[in-house]
Amino acid sequence: MISERITDANNEVKDVFKISSPICIQMDYEVLQDGYVLWLGHNIHNQQGINVFDTHSVKSDYYKIPHKKGTYTANVWIPGNLLNTGTYLISTAIFNHQEKVIHFHERDVLSFTVYDVFEEDTARGMSHGDFPGVVRPLFDWKIEKRK
Repeated sequence: MISERITDANNEVKDVFKISSPICIQMDYEVLQDGYVLWLGHNIHNQQGINVFDTHSVKSDYYKIPHKKGTYTANVWIPGNLLNTGTYLISTAIFNHQEKVIHFHERDVLSFTVYDVFEEDTARGMSHGDFPGVVRPLFDWKIEKRK
C-alpha cells in the first residue's frame, strides 16, 4: 500500500464528519507483478473496540480478475446516516482468502469521528441525549391509516 486517507464528498481529506455526511476511504496501492487477484478490505471498529462492520471489494471488477502491474486507487463510501456518533478506527488489508494469502494487513491505520447535527433530520429525531446502538441508520418508514 502506498497511502490511505479519508475524504468527504468534495474529495477533501478530513477526520471529522457530520452524521449525515458520506465518508470515503481512499487507498492507493501498487501492484509489482501481473497476474494476482487481489481483494481489498477495511475493518471498521468503534472506540470501544467493537467491530462495527467489514467491507471487502466484492463488487469491484478486480475481485475476480487479476491485476496488471501498476498503481491503483480504491474508493469505498460509507453512506451518511449509517454510523452512530463517536470515533472509528480503520484497519486495512490486501489479500486473497481463496489462495490463503495476506499481502498486506495493518491495524488502525486511520481514524475519524462522527458528530451529531441537531439542525438536520437524523435517526435521533427530536430525542435528546445519546441515541443507543452501534449504527444509527435513517430508514424510510411508510405509515398508512387503515380506517
